[in-house]
Amino acid sequence: MYRLNHFIPRSILDHWVSNGGTTGQKYNGVWCYLIQEDKIIYSNSKGQKGFSFAIAEDLYVPIIEGMRNVHFEGKWLSGLESTFANFVRQLSEEEPDLKFDDLYEMTKLLMGFYSFKYRSKYDFDQVMAYLKENPNMLKDISQSKDIKVAAIENIVHATTETYLKNKNAELNITKYPGKDVIFGDRPLIEINPATGLSLFPTNPSTIIGINRQVERAPSPIVYRVVNGKISFADFFNKRMAENAYHWLIAFDQDTLKKYIPYCKRGERKGNIHFEPITELPYGWSLS
Repeated sequence: MYRLNHFIPRSILDHWVSNGGTTGQKYNGVWCYLIQEDKIIYSNSKGQKGFSFAIAEDLYVPIIEGMRNVHFEGKWLSGLESTFANFVRQLSEEEPDLKFDDLYEMTKLLMGFYSFKYRSKYDFDQVMAYLKENPNMLKDISQSKDIKVAAIENIVHATTETYLKNKNAELNITKYPGKDVIFGDRPLIEINPATGLSLFPTNPSTIIGINRQVERAPSPIVYRVVNGKISFADFFNKRMAENAYHWLIAFDQDTLKKYIPYCKRGERKGNIHFEPITELPYGWSLS
C-alpha cells in the first residue's frame, strides 16, 4: 500500500495525455522530456501504472518503530489531492462555475495549491540532504530525530504557513487557445512573493493564479475567468522549463521541443533556507 508515490498526482497529469493513435503510438500517453538524461520519451502505461517519470518508491513514507507510516501519504496529502483534483476537473470547462461544499473544502483547495511549492521530489531530496549535512537544524523543524520524518513534517508546516499567510485569496483562471501550456516536476511558479502571487497550470489551456487580498475580510474565494495572451503563455512556459529539474511534459512533441532549450540540466534550483513559523498555533507530527 502506497509504495509507489506520484509526487505529482495522476489526476493532474491525465490532462496532458494525448491520443497515441494520432502520432503513431500504440497507447495513449504524454510527451515527456527527461531533463537530466536529455531524452524525450512518449510515456504510457501499457496497461500498468502510468506516468512512471513521476513515481518515487515510498517517497513520503517513513519507517517509524520498524513500521511503514502511511499517515501523511494516505490521509493528509490524499485529502488535499482529492479536493484539488475535483477543482482541476471543473477547470476543464470552457467557462468554469466553481462549486465548493464548504469553507473546509476551500481551505483544502488552497492548501493543495501551495503544497506544490514544497512537495516535489527535487525539493524534498534537497531538504533531506541539507538535514543530513546540518543535523543541528533538525530540532528547529521537528521533535523527531528521524530526518525523513522531519522533512515530511516540514512539507506540512511550510504548506500550512503559506496558506495562513495567503488565505484571503483571489483566484484568476486564465484560458488560452490551443493546448500549448506545459507542465514540470516543480510546477508552482512564484511570480511575486510580496503579494503571494503564484501560478500553476491545470491543463494544457489553463493557468491559475492565486494571490492574497490583504484589504479583504476573510470570505470564500473570489475568482474570475479571463482569456490570456499567447505571449504570456510563452513567458510562463519558459519559466516552467527553467524551474523544472527532473522532467517536463507537453500535450504534443513540437511544443515540448520548443521549451527544452530553457531547461537547465544539472543546475541547482535555489537554496535551502528555513524560515521561522509565525502563523501556526501549533505543529504537526508523525507518530
